[in-house]
Amino acid sequence: MSLSEEDKFPESVVFEFLRIVKSRKSFATLTEFGLFYSQIADLIMFSEEKGYISVTNDSIELNQSGIDFLRTKHNCRSFRRKENWIAPLEIEKVEKIGIDMVWLPDRKTISSLK
Repeated sequence: MSLSEEDKFPESVVFEFLRIVKSRKSFATLTEFGLFYSQIADLIMFSEEKGYISVTNDSIELNQSGIDFLRTKHNCRSFRRKENWIAPLEIEKVEKIGIDMVWLPDRKTISSLK
């Protein structure tokens, strides 16, 4: 994914960052998205430049444009459908079998039976 210099971070990362600011959680959770601490600092500056947040000496507060961004992007996401909660592992899928059949995995593939 190529991003212009103006849009330095993907919307999903900015969305999660603003959710963290709103809920006053630790920014360390952004490392789960693959960001380094230097990139988190860049994200803070980027969000401040965009007007999503205001930074003071002791706090980071969400501005009205940040709240509007969260509201519009949250409406675009579909969290209600269970398919969007957890992505299935394609390698773990099994061929469809008959309704009266039972599928048993190969003993070599089950780690608890080794």
